[in-house]
Amino acid sequence: MSANSAFVTSDAFWQYSLRVYGAGQTKDCLLYLQDEANLNVNILLFSGFLASKGYMLYATDISHLFKAIKPLDERTKRLRAKRIRFALACSGQSKCKLSAYYKALMATEIMSEKEQQEAIVKAAIDILKRPVLTNISYAFQNLKSELVKSAYFFANNNLDCPGSDLSSDKKLEKSTLIRQKISVLVQQFSTVGR
Repeated sequence: MSANSAFVTSDAFWQYSLRVYGAGQTKDCLLYLQDEANLNVNILLFSGFLASKGYMLYATDISHLFKAIKPLDERTKRLRAKRIRFALACSGQSKCKLSAYYKALMATEIMSEKEQQEAIVKAAIDILKRPVLTNISYAFQNLKSELVKSAYFFANNNLDCPGSDLSSDKKLEKSTLIRQKISVLVQQFSTVGR
C-alpha cells in the first residue's frame, strides 16, 4: 500500500465530505449527477477525496465501487424517498422539517450514507495499493475524464436513469450539461477539497 493509504479512512472521508458538500456549487452538481446520470454522491465525493490524495481513479474503479455498495445504495434511496414523501405530504408546512419524525428520518438516512462511505473505503483496497502521484492537478484532470465516462456509462446502461426516452437533441443537451456539472464539481474538489 502507498504511504497515503494510511490517510484514507472512512472517518477522513466523512470529514472531507462534510467540508466539500456545502462549498460553492458542489451540492447542486452532486445532486444533479445523482438524479440525471444515476451516479452515487458518495462515490463522487470519494473520487474527489482520492484525487486530493494523488490517487488515479478510473471509470472501471467507479463501476467496481458502485457494485460493491449497491445494496446499501438501494437502502439509502428507499430511506431518502420515504423522507421526501413525508416532506411532500406536509407541503408548505415549515413545521414538517422540524418534526421529530422528519428528524428521525433524516438521521437514519445520514447513518445509511455513512455506512455507504465505510463500504466504499473497504472496497477501494486495490485502488489504495497504487502509487500516489505527486502532481495532484493531474489526478484531478484524469478524474474529470473518468467521471464523464462513468456518467455516460451509468446514464446509458442503468435503464432506471431519467431521460433514457429523450430525443437525440435532448440527449445531446443533457450530456453537455452533465459534462459541465462534472467540470464544476472537479474544480470544486480541487480547490476546496485539498
